[in-house]
Amino acid sequence: MTRVVLSIGSNIGDRLARLQSVVDRLRDAVRAISPVFSTYNRRDSAAARGESSHAEAFYFQKQIQSRTLMIFLLEDGERIEGTVEWYDRNAIKVKQGAVRTLIYKASIKYLYKATDINQVNAQP
Repeated sequence: MTRVVLSIGSNIGDRLARLQSVVDRLRDAVRAISPVFSTYNRRDSAAARGESSHAEAFYFQKQIQSRTLMIFLLEDGERIEGTVEWYDRNAIKVKQGAVRTLIYKASIKYLYKATDINQVNAQP
């Protein structure tokens, strides 16, 4: 008989109920069950609960005032360059020349000042 170790996870709805339903479907094949481990969830973060250190607001206000050229790398690999015109809880408006782009914060992988490009590309 072949022994298999199966790791399952869920981040939708009632997570424990979903995990239990998988175990129930496997029935007699299950020999042992480990404890349930929970990892960090963005929705559980201080920002999601409405708490804030105001560091983000300070950072963006400084970049707006100094008209700092910023580079935004999005989750899908797209790269957007421009200055921040305004921001709110969910989005950032970026301007490059006559083109204005609204970027949803959830789609940003990371961002940095264009002057920091050498540090971003530096080899360790």
